[in-house]
Amino acid sequence: MADPNPNPPVPPIQPPANDPAQVNRVAVKLPDFWVAKPRIWFLQADACFRTSNVVADRTQYDHVLAKLPCEVLESVSDLVEEVAADPAATDCYRRLRDRLTGSYDETDWQRLERLVTHGGIGDSRPSALMNQLLALLPTGEKPGKLFLHHFLRHLPADVRSQLTSAPQDDPRALAEVADRIWAARGGASGISVVSRRPTSPRRRSPSRPRRGRAPTPGPAPDLCFYHKRYGTQAHRCRAPCSWAGNAPAADGN
Repeated sequence: MADPNPNPPVPPIQPPANDPAQVNRVAVKLPDFWVAKPRIWFLQADACFRTSNVVADRTQYDHVLAKLPCEVLESVSDLVEEVAADPAATDCYRRLRDRLTGSYDETDWQRLERLVTHGGIGDSRPSALMNQLLALLPTGEKPGKLFLHHFLRHLPADVRSQLTSAPQDDPRALAEVADRIWAARGGASGISVVSRRPTSPRRRSPSRPRRGRAPTPGPAPDLCFYHKRYGTQAHRCRAPCSWAGNAPAADGN
């Protein structure tokens, strides 16, 4: 008997559990979009794509799109709608990256403005200050003598005076020498901390009576001669007398 269904349907091929294409869908974890530094953020995103072996343009685009906050997404809504309407669109990731870096990244002039108006070293080490200033140089700009002068003028005078013989052709090497001088002088304060015993609250000495005239005595009580002289030892009393507890005073001796 002939087979009634000579061409049975072929079941779909399931990718193996360790298929890189399946793993990559969950392996890429981009950080939150950094609005202030989109150029640096995209460098980090590129590193994530490389380590996850994600090379497809549309896949990279989709991952970035999912990390954009609402206000940033609104600023590129025309590009997003254009890509959504054309499934065959190409170069989507580069176009999105260029749009975002062009809209939000600082211009060279803005970075130079922040470089020349930098607040100074504060509590940071000289090498930390150097890194901050180098990051503000325009793209492709090399640190020259004016840059090094700008760095040195932010250092304390005693540190700056000891850097005359330090290497001037390598900014970071110069900063490392400054770090050692900075540490030897005690950092930002330059003052070694000495342990002090806590002082106790000042105690007030007991008040002493002021020297001066004796108080004026009040009127003498109405006592008889005996009680005035002998007090409680008096055996006799003569009227008039106000001594308490006496028997009625008697007249006479």
